Amino acid sequence: MLTTSHGDLADAGGDLGRAADAGPASHALPPQRFQQLPPTELEEMREAHHAVGLELGTLLGMTTDWARTRWVAGPARGTVLPQFFVRVPGARPDRRTGELLTRRLTRRGWGGRLLVDADRFRIDARRRGLTLALEAYEAHEHTISLRVDGGVLAIGPTQKLHLLAGAYEDDDGS
Repeated sequence: MLTTSHGDLADAGGDLGRAADAGPASHALPPQRFQQLPPTELEEMREAHHAVGLELGTLLGMTTDWARTRWVAGPARGTVLPQFFVRVPGARPDRRTGELLTRRLTRRGWGGRLLVDADRFRIDARRRGLTLALEAYEAHEHTISLRVDGGVLAIGPTQKLHLLAGAYEDDDGS
């Protein structure tokens, strides 16, 4: 269930707050077993993650023709994860709107929290290997951003390097 709280993200309770407070020792991961994947499978995974991001954006009231999903470096050597990101113009939502959005997410199996204070609006949530962050700051020229991170893939350092460098992307000019 999503909960609401005031204050700093690290001060809030819930799973996400505990993960943030756990300290450097919690980031130690067991040794990775790498599994290289065909580029077509990686692209299918990226496209599926993009569809999830667009669906979440619609659920949260964000309409846009522009959003990106890309591979980013994971937390350990040889790992990557898909990341959906979109930023749209809009005023910072109030607490009531945030509570409505958190209820929508809860009905769809997400758990996390809402943070609203004088300077910011943020929803952090998790569901089945996905993490979501919806943020709005007045200082950012009235924009709202949504980021959805997927699960970590251990594909190995060589394939990670190639993937992040764009080696598997089609050339536009050919």
